[in-house]
Amino acid sequence: MFAFLLFILSIVSSTYIDVISKCSCEQLLVESDCDVINSCFWDEKKCINIEDCQFDSPVFCPEDIKCAYLEGKCTKFTSCDLYLGDKSLCEAISIQCTSIDGKKCQKKQIPSCSLYDESICNDSYGFEGECGFFESKCQVIKQCSDIDLIKEEFQFMKCSIQNSHSCQITSSQKCVQKKCQDLPDKSRCKSVYEYDTFDNPQKVQLCKWEDGVCDDALPKDLDEFTCFTNTKFSYQWNPEIKSCQKCDQPQPDPPSPNNFGFIMKVAIMIYLISY
Repeated sequence: MFAFLLFILSIVSSTYIDVISKCSCEQLLVESDCDVINSCFWDEKKCINIEDCQFDSPVFCPEDIKCAYLEGKCTKFTSCDLYLGDKSLCEAISIQCTSIDGKKCQKKQIPSCSLYDESICNDSYGFEGECGFFESKCQVIKQCSDIDLIKEEFQFMKCSIQNSHSCQITSSQKCVQKKCQDLPDKSRCKSVYEYDTFDNPQKVQLCKWEDGVCDDALPKDLDEFTCFTNTKFSYQWNPEIKSCQKCDQPQPDPPSPNNFGFIMKVAIMIYLISY
């Protein structure tokens, strides 16, 4: 029964928020939020969207799938097949391109994790995401605990470095989902990611620094300096009502910890009835 209650506790105390939908430039109401995004520009009293592919950066331009970096300029992407160059040049034109023959570009073809053999599996990505060799085959890693099953020499790199936003190694050398309470200082107490195989989270647990410790937070706990960035650009600060709000549509906050007692009573009743 104790294990069951711990499981229920982990569910009801979770306050992960959805960060799939991002704010558009036009939805941002304060200049500081607008300035964070390269494709946004603060025009006197409002945030506007800069026309696609207007930032002539050899770093940012190729990373935007709508753009291609050609002859020192950022232009609209058309097709990898229309560009010429070796592997390094093609990949500098667009993140979508590479070259096999060293003469012309072609679209990158990413295989499934299942097609990699053991020798390269743990250093590879498939179209499904990050790969790991465990249970005698190469497969996609779906959660922090999967990393425990791969060869020991890869565990620290994958758990503590490649997935440091979501995973951590415990004192018993287990790879587990990171929590706000694991963040040691105020500068890092912002959010933790729910594990995502591309390290591009769909959900995050917000954090706040309070009484010398990092603890779970809700959007309502954030201020004008932390709302936009800590929510991975999915919430924006509304200066009129001084509140952190989701951009796509108004939604209530996740259940408050104040409901914990009631939820626990229901969980115990369900357990007793089932047994």
